Amino acid sequence: MFKSLVRYFIAFVSFYTGTTIFAESKLKKSLTILCYHRVLPKHEKNSSLFPDLIVTPETFNLHCRVLARHYDIYPLSEACDLMRKGYKSKRPLAIITFDDGYCDNIEYASPILASHGLRATFFIITGLIGKEEYPWYDKLSHAADVCISKGILKENLENSLLHYLFENGNNPTLKEIVQAAKKISSEDRSLLITKLLKASGSEIPDSELNRIMSDSEIKSLQKKGHEIGSHTVSHEILSLLNENQLTYEVTKSKEILESLLKSSVRSFCYPNGDYNSTTLEAVKAAKYSYACTTFKGKNSILFSPFELKRWFLHEDRLLSPVGKPSSLLFRLEISGLADRFFRRKPIK
Repeated sequence: MFKSLVRYFIAFVSFYTGTTIFAESKLKKSLTILCYHRVLPKHEKNSSLFPDLIVTPETFNLHCRVLARHYDIYPLSEACDLMRKGYKSKRPLAIITFDDGYCDNIEYASPILASHGLRATFFIITGLIGKEEYPWYDKLSHAADVCISKGILKENLENSLLHYLFENGNNPTLKEIVQAAKKISSEDRSLLITKLLKASGSEIPDSELNRIMSDSEIKSLQKKGHEIGSHTVSHEILSLLNENQLTYEVTKSKEILESLLKSSVRSFCYPNGDYNSTTLEAVKAAKYSYACTTFKGKNSILFSPFELKRWFLHEDRLLSPVGKPSSLLFRLEISGLADRFFRRKPIK
């Protein structure tokens, strides 16, 4: 509560002294990209194993209202093209992006965007389009969570590649388990998930909103003027793949989307924001125009098209002391001032 009061007080003072507005005016010479994953009602967020990836419809609606009033909003490729052509406006240029392609994007995010006349970019995990299946990290986190509750996680990870997580008496969190699993091969990870699901005696709860959108849902977003981008086939960490695997993840996802949409797919998003020089060259070779990372910050007028920075929106940081979405905190955040005032580390 105390931290919330301090954050709100700083946002209040910054806005009413003109500091936030001045910082926003400086954004006219840069490109601001916002990163969202999911939009779900509060009860769904509260029951989620990863609530940091979720904003409520009320919060997203407020964000869109602020953006529509104070920013020029375009999908990623359009905005980047405009910036490279010397775009000039009285308002800063910004982009709304969504990673993964969950069904809640079309259930909740799309109507809110439409109500404010905004268009966004949706990065899709193409290997799961329209399938009765969940992303691997959701299956793993569910199985691990049940095993933790039953006190059987350690014994089921002892002979796995993740056994080291329990060294020195450590009890890893779900986030640490998923992060560690990202660094092992897809084959080893699949075996691990199968083992934990069997040990847990539980399947991931069935929910349409937790699946990736179908062909028709993705095409409906395109018809509404939104941009569809690639988030690879299976959300693998690209820097850990061999050349053939890397090429497949980057090019096949593009082919799938272009076949579905009957148009060019120009935007790409690195899973987990992880990339290196080899990955970057593979994305270029696949004929994408732009690619997003998870490094935070604004993009200058001389931005690198394949290393675009974004602001990841943690809803809990953007709520007032009484738990309501705050426009003052949101504007402080995307102006870049929050990182300065709160001395946050420049993490990915």
